[in-house]
Amino acid sequence: MKNKSKNCICSNRISLEFGPKGGLIKLIDIKTGRNYIAPLKTLPIGLSGKRVFCDDRPLFKLYLVEIDNKKALPWEICLSSIDARDLTVKKHKKRELYFYFHKIDEMDIDVECKIKIDKNPSLCNFYVSIKNKTNLAIRKIEYPVIEIPLQTGEIVDDERFLVSHCDGFLAKNPSIASWNNYKGFYPGFLPYYACLSTQLTAYYDKKSGLYVATHDGDGHVKQLGPKRAGEIVEITPIHHVPEIIGSDVVIPYATVVGTFHGDWQAAADIYKEWAKKQSWCSKKIIERRDIPKWFKKGAFFYIMSLRLHKDKEKFLSKSASLVKKWQKTISMTTIAMMLDWEKFQGWTTPDYFPPYGGTERFKHMCRDMKRLGIRPMIFGISGLKWSLRKNYRKIEYNSWEEFKRKGEKFACVQSNGKLYIHSFQPFLDSEDWNGFTAFICPATPLARSMLYDNAMKLIDLGVVLVQADQVLCGSPGPNCYSRYHGHPPGSGKWQSESIKRIFQEVKIKGKKKNPDFVWLMEEPGEFLIQELDCYHGRNNVQEMWPRLPGTIGVPLFSYLYHEYSAGYGSDTVSVSRENPSYHIYCQGESYINGNFITARCGGGFPIEPKDADPNIVKITKNIIGCIKIGREFLIFGEMLNTPPLEVPEISLVPSVSWSFAIQEGKKIKVPSVLHRSWKSQKGKIAYTLVNISKDKQDFFLDVLPYGIKEQVNLVLFKNGNKSKTVVKNVRLPYTLNLNLDPLDAVILKIE
Repeated sequence: MKNKSKNCICSNRISLEFGPKGGLIKLIDIKTGRNYIAPLKTLPIGLSGKRVFCDDRPLFKLYLVEIDNKKALPWEICLSSIDARDLTVKKHKKRELYFYFHKIDEMDIDVECKIKIDKNPSLCNFYVSIKNKTNLAIRKIEYPVIEIPLQTGEIVDDERFLVSHCDGFLAKNPSIASWNNYKGFYPGFLPYYACLSTQLTAYYDKKSGLYVATHDGDGHVKQLGPKRAGEIVEITPIHHVPEIIGSDVVIPYATVVGTFHGDWQAAADIYKEWAKKQSWCSKKIIERRDIPKWFKKGAFFYIMSLRLHKDKEKFLSKSASLVKKWQKTISMTTIAMMLDWEKFQGWTTPDYFPPYGGTERFKHMCRDMKRLGIRPMIFGISGLKWSLRKNYRKIEYNSWEEFKRKGEKFACVQSNGKLYIHSFQPFLDSEDWNGFTAFICPATPLARSMLYDNAMKLIDLGVVLVQADQVLCGSPGPNCYSRYHGHPPGSGKWQSESIKRIFQEVKIKGKKKNPDFVWLMEEPGEFLIQELDCYHGRNNVQEMWPRLPGTIGVPLFSYLYHEYSAGYGSDTVSVSRENPSYHIYCQGESYINGNFITARCGGGFPIEPKDADPNIVKITKNIIGCIKIGREFLIFGEMLNTPPLEVPEISLVPSVSWSFAIQEGKKIKVPSVLHRSWKSQKGKIAYTLVNISKDKQDFFLDVLPYGIKEQVNLVLFKNGNKSKTVVKNVRLPYTLNLNLDPLDAVILKIE
C-alpha cells in the first residue's frame, strides 16, 4: 500500500486527521486545541529488540470465523484496515471522506468507510460496509478504532468516563482507580443491550469532552467501552452481526464521534436530541393510555420477603394488614413488592408454581391486599434462566432431568455446539451456592412461555404488578448458534426483536386481563421503553452499584428519558435501624431523580413502621408529600442540566443487608443537600432539594432561567406543606438563600 498525503475533514468545531493507511490519528477540539487521540506507538520488532515507529493504526478490525459442518471453529481470524492490499481515498469538500480498502489480507474482502461531518459541527458520523466473497463468516467489526491517551487532561483527578451500565455511572481515570474486573461489573467492552441501557459513552474533564455513541434505533447488538489497554483507553464500538458464510455486512447506523464542553449532562444532551426522535420515544408517560391512571398518580413500593417471617406460611394471611400500616403511615397508594414467592426459593426458575404458601392462600392474600387498596407485586419472573442445580438457604435443588426433557432443545447453544451453562457464584462468601444455570434462547416457544405464560398465571392469582427480573436492560442472554431455533447463528437484531415481541404480548394481553396491570423490568433499557410501564432502577446508589471501587452513580437514563419511562428506586433502601444515614441518602437520591419511592427492611424481613428507623420514616413522608405536590415534574417532567450545589459534604459508609453490598465498610462523600432541576410538560420549571444530613444547612441556590425571560415568583413547598412565596417579581438568574432543617424535602417552583 502506498502512503497517501494527509487526509483531513473539519468544521469550525472539530478536525479529524487520518493516517496514510486510514487510521484515526487526530481528533482535535478546535476551541481548546486538544487532540483526543493517543500518539502512535513505537513497537519492538523481532528478537533483536529494535524498536520501529508505527506510522498508522487501524481504522477498523474485522473478526471472522470458519464454519465447518454448520459449527463455528473455536478460533477467530482478526484482520484490519492495515492489511488491505490497496487503499483508495476520495474527499468531498472539507466535510466528507471515503476510504475504499481492497483485498484485506489478500482475501476477497473489500471495505468501504464513509466519514462525514454532522449537521452539528461538533460531531462526525462514521459508516462502514463490507463485501465478503470468502468462505468465512464475519462475527464482529471494531469501528472506528478510537484510542485515547491514558491521561488526556492536565489533572487526572478531574477525568471521568461516562458508562451507560444500567442507570449510568462515572468511572475515574484507571490510573488512579483500577478498572480490574470486580465481581463481574467493570468498565470494558460491555454489551448493548445486555448491560447497557443506552448507546452513549463519553470522556470529559473540566476543560472539554469526547462523545462516542452509536445512533441505532433498531436494537442491533454491539459492545461499547471504555476499556484500558496499557497506556491507552479504547472507546471503540464493536458491532456484532449474524455469522453467515460469505455474507456481506452493512452497518445501517452511524457511529457518532465528536467533542463537547461540560460534564456528563452535556454529553447526554447531544444523545437526547437524537434519542427523542426514535420509536421508543413515540409517547410520553402523560400521553400513554396503556399505563393505569392509578400508577400515574404515584405509588410507594414496600418490599418484603414472604418467607423471612417467624410465622412462615401463616404470614401470608397477615401480610395485607402489615402493608396497610405502611400505606397509612406514608399516605400514598402502596405496592406490596413480594420477594421469595416462588415454589422452591427466590430466583429458582422456571418451576415457580404453586407459589409459596399454596395457590389458595396466595390468592386470598392478593384479594385481601386489593380490598385494602394495596397493589400486590411479584419480584419477579427470573428472565430466561433455567435453574439446574443450586443450594439456597441450605436447601438442595436439582432440575437436570426436567431440563433434559423440556428445556434442552430450546437452550442457547455455543458456537462449538455445546450448551451455554453458567456457574453463578455468590457475590460474597456464603453457605448458599447458586450452582448451574442454562439460558433459554429468546427466539423459542419456551422463552415466550417463561415470560408470557408465567405472567398470565400470576395475574390470574391476583397479582397486579409483575417484574421481569434478571433481564438487565432487556438482555436476551448469550449468543445462540442453534440450527433449530429459526434465527441466524450468533448474535443480531433477531435477539432484541424476540424480546420485544414477548414483552409486547405480555403488556397487551396482561392489560386485557386486568386494566390495572403494570409490567416492569429490572434495570432500564431504551429499546423497550414503550413495551414497559416501569423499570427497576438503581441510580441512587453510589460506589456500590455497579460494584466497582471509584465509580459514582449518575441518573443518566432518567436524564434522557424520565418523561417517557417511569422507574422505581432501588430495592436497597432499608428502613431498619442499621446505618440509617446511608439509606437516608439513598432515599434522597430517589426523590431528586424522579424515582418512585421504596423501602425494605434489611434482607426483606417484614417490619412495621413503629419498628423502623424514625428518621428514614420521616424523610420518606416528607418526600412523598413533595411528590404529591410536584407530580407534573417528578412523574411527568423532564430532568434538566443541573449545575452542582456548593454545600458541605458528609461521609457515609455504604451498606446493604444482602449480597450486593460490595463496598460495605468503605466511606464515601456525598453532598449534604441533594438537588435537581425539572421542566413540566407545560414548560414550568422547578427544583427538588433534600437535606440528608443531621445538621441545618444554610446555602445559596443559583436559580437559572432555563429560557424564562419574564419576571417570576419563587414559591417554596416544604415537606408537602402549604406553599410559601420566598421572592416576588425577580428576573432570572437569581441567587436564593435557603435554609433547610435536617431531613427537609422541598420543591421550589418558578411561577
